[in-house]
Amino acid sequence: MQFKHVLRLLCAVFSCLPGALPVKAAAIAGAEFPDSVVQQGRPLILNGLGVRSYLGFKIYAAALYLVEKSPDEAQIIASPSVRVLKMHYFVDVDQDDARAAWERSFAELCPMPCKFSEEIQQFTRYVSAIKAQDTETYIFSPDGLEAMLKPGQPAVKIAGREFSGLVLATWIGRDPPTEDLKQGLLGKLK
Repeated sequence: MQFKHVLRLLCAVFSCLPGALPVKAAAIAGAEFPDSVVQQGRPLILNGLGVRSYLGFKIYAAALYLVEKSPDEAQIIASPSVRVLKMHYFVDVDQDDARAAWERSFAELCPMPCKFSEEIQQFTRYVSAIKAQDTETYIFSPDGLEAMLKPGQPAVKIAGREFSGLVLATWIGRDPPTEDLKQGLLGKLK
């Protein structure tokens, strides 16, 4: 008898733990993202979702996570808090096209002579071909950028808060891939 009471008590306690609760998910264009993530010990909430399209084709969906919601891109980019961007690809992208897209974005945001030339070269060296259903995760922190670009591959780590902000600005800065993607990530689209 005693054992049953202890077992019930343990079940009740463990069912109330945050990790035991079901994780809600948000979806866009068929890609699902959790409503929250934990990064560096901090809970982050979903700020917004967006889709990158080109000529009517969906390329990827993305989700931006912050400590607290904000529609202000300048504040988000400059924030000293950890931020996370998750991506889900719908199509294959070859390595040359993927690298060219990054190089175009960096050229728009950091014209030559760019003080981040070395970091950009280091980052683009790791950009590889992408397959439909691949996911990527970018972690932006005061220490720099950590990017998981390929499942099963080690993360790319590049020190520097400013470079980390530059990479985040490629999605939500002054020259995003599309305005709809930016507005979605900023939580401005419904």
